[in-house]
Amino acid sequence: MFLIDKSSYEIRAIGRKGKGVFAKKDIPAGTIVGDYLGRIVSDKEAARLEKKLGGHYYSFEYIGRNKSIFPVDCQAPGVHLINHSCAPNCATADIKGHNVYYALRHIFKGEELTVDYEFDPESDGGPAPCFCDSPFCRGTMHARMEKPEIARKSALGRKQKKKGGFQDKSGKYQVVPIGKLLPPLAKYPANMPDNAQRNGQVNDLYANLEVTPLACPESVLPKLSELRRRLRASGRPLRFSKLNLTILGVAGQHLVSKR
Repeated sequence: MFLIDKSSYEIRAIGRKGKGVFAKKDIPAGTIVGDYLGRIVSDKEAARLEKKLGGHYYSFEYIGRNKSIFPVDCQAPGVHLINHSCAPNCATADIKGHNVYYALRHIFKGEELTVDYEFDPESDGGPAPCFCDSPFCRGTMHARMEKPEIARKSALGRKQKKKGGFQDKSGKYQVVPIGKLLPPLAKYPANMPDNAQRNGQVNDLYANLEVTPLACPESVLPKLSELRRRLRASGRPLRFSKLNLTILGVAGQHLVSKR
């Protein structure tokens, strides 16, 4: 289910990736994009459905109880059509057992909406080649091995629920049983803050490399938190001419840059 207005996105066919979701207008950082809804199925059934559909559609883990969410109609508009990227502009947050998609940074008109699937390389050991074409592509939709905390047991090719995350801490919500549809939440956040963390780690953040960099006048590099704030708000690389340096992203506590 999309939570952004229909005027904000369109779905297009894009070759070997099947379909993709593209922004029809700029989408500000933190915007709630949608909720991954569907029927609750067993992990075994999720694997069967994914195999039947040729790996073009994936289930999403449901609150870590050996259950998954699978779209009722894979062809219908919904966030299940958002493709993987190793340098995504969207992320997911766990809110009352729901996988809510939101904009990691400012997304530009015409840009494809993407999220990092981070498949578990241990339980999803089969091939998972990546076609994101990002300069930061790791060549696979599997999670990086140096970040084992984000890998969870899963059915074949399942989109992973991250540990931690921006979560409802009360636990006061009803768990939907297998065979039933996951209903929408009665209320969604108005906006997702940048402190939506998993295991104390904020999501990696990469600028759109197709747009003009944001000119930064400083001769001393600002703090990491300020660089992240500018990247997130503008969606642009940060160009420090006096330092002959362009910041392309923030990965963990490290800057991704070029001269």
